[in-house]
Amino acid sequence: MMKRIVKYVILLSIVLGSSLSLLIHAESTDVMSLKEQIVTEQKEIESSIAQLYEGSNQPTFS
Repeated sequence: MMKRIVKYVILLSIVLGSSLSLLIHAESTDVMSLKEQIVTEQKEIESSIAQLYEGSNQPTFS
Protein backbone atom coordinates (compact mmCIF):
# COMPACT_ATOMS: atom_id res chain seq x y z
CA MET A 1 0.00 0.00 0.00
CA MET A 2 2.77 2.43 0.89
CA LYS A 3 4.66 1.68 -2.34
CA ARG A 4 1.53 2.45 -4.36
CA ILE A 5 1.10 5.83 -2.61
CA VAL A 6 4.77 6.70 -3.18
CA LYS A 7 4.47 5.72 -6.85
CA TYR A 8 1.40 7.95 -7.33
CA VAL A 9 3.08 10.85 -5.54
CA ILE A 10 6.15 10.54 -7.76
CA LEU A 11 4.04 10.34 -10.93
CA LEU A 12 1.95 13.30 -9.84
CA SER A 13 5.03 15.38 -9.10
CA ILE A 14 6.51 14.53 -12.51
CA VAL A 15 3.30 15.50 -14.31
CA LEU A 16 2.89 18.73 -12.34
CA GLY A 17 6.54 19.63 -12.81
CA SER A 18 6.44 19.13 -16.56
CA SER A 19 3.20 21.10 -16.96
CA LEU A 20 4.62 23.88 -14.79
CA SER A 21 7.76 24.06 -16.92
CA LEU A 22 5.59 24.23 -20.05
CA LEU A 23 3.61 27.08 -18.53
CA ILE A 24 6.78 28.96 -17.64
CA HIS A 25 8.10 28.45 -21.18
CA ALA A 26 4.80 29.67 -22.66
CA GLU A 27 4.89 32.77 -20.48
CA SER A 28 8.46 33.60 -21.51
CA THR A 29 7.61 33.23 -25.21
CA ASP A 30 4.58 35.47 -24.71
CA VAL A 31 6.81 38.11 -23.16
CA MET A 32 9.27 37.85 -26.06
CA SER A 33 6.52 38.16 -28.67
CA LEU A 34 5.12 41.18 -26.83
CA LYS A 35 8.57 42.74 -26.79
CA GLU A 36 8.96 42.16 -30.53
CA GLN A 37 5.51 43.66 -31.14
CA ILE A 38 6.38 46.74 -29.07
CA VAL A 39 9.66 47.22 -30.97
CA THR A 40 7.85 46.88 -34.30
CA GLU A 41 5.20 49.41 -33.32
CA GLN A 42 7.87 51.78 -32.03
CA LYS A 43 9.67 51.64 -35.39
CA GLU A 44 6.40 52.30 -37.22
CA ILE A 45 5.68 55.30 -35.01
CA GLU A 46 9.19 56.66 -35.54
CA SER A 47 8.86 56.33 -39.32
CA SER A 48 5.45 58.02 -39.22
CA ILE A 49 6.88 60.90 -37.20
CA ALA A 50 9.78 61.17 -39.66
CA GLN A 51 7.35 61.28 -42.59
CA LEU A 52 5.28 63.96 -40.88
CA TYR A 53 8.41 65.98 -40.15
CA GLU A 54 9.61 65.68 -43.75
CA GLY A 55 6.16 66.71 -44.94
CA SER A 56 6.17 69.79 -42.73
CA ASN A 57 9.49 70.94 -44.23
CA GLN A 58 8.09 70.92 -47.75
CA PRO A 59 7.36 74.35 -49.14
CA THR A 60 3.67 75.16 -49.40
CA PHE A 61 2.33 76.94 -52.45
CA SER A 62 -0.40 79.41 -51.72
